[in-house]
Amino acid sequence: MKWNQKTIHQWGIDTFGNAALNTLGVAIRMSKEAIELSNVLMTMDDVDKISMESADVAIVLVQVANCVGFDVHVEDQAVEEVDNAIDTEIDAAMILNAAAVDLLSALFHGAEKDQVVLQIKKIMTCLGALEELYQFDLVEKIQEKMEINVARQWAKKEDGSFQHV
Repeated sequence: MKWNQKTIHQWGIDTFGNAALNTLGVAIRMSKEAIELSNVLMTMDDVDKISMESADVAIVLVQVANCVGFDVHVEDQAVEEVDNAIDTEIDAAMILNAAAVDLLSALFHGAEKDQVVLQIKKIMTCLGALEELYQFDLVEKIQEKMEINVARQWAKKEDGSFQHV
């Protein structure tokens, strides 16, 4: 299967039910993935691990985008100030975490859609910068990671989130 925003979101609904439709809950999961990616960026120089963690962030981010009605494939001008600020993995980690927090804040406080979309774009820009820095194909890594995710068993935790077992 060719994975894209629509098919990833449908897999989320099929796998996690209504939890995949909870925008704030999905954004919290994306933030957890962003923290995992940041930790990898700060502690190791393993391109495969960085690329797969980037795919995790992207997979959950497109689910957030779908929840708010934003098509990530729409051509748009890059978030220039973010793109210009990323020269190292440390820059990417800091900006990624800040954008994840800003996304959660925007959703929690009921910000206008354009403010939520701006944070999604910032995160996407960080992922694109990492793709360039580490020379990997994010779309290819998303395909690989989705095949892994589909094969996994998932269990609902006490806090309502899901984790593979």
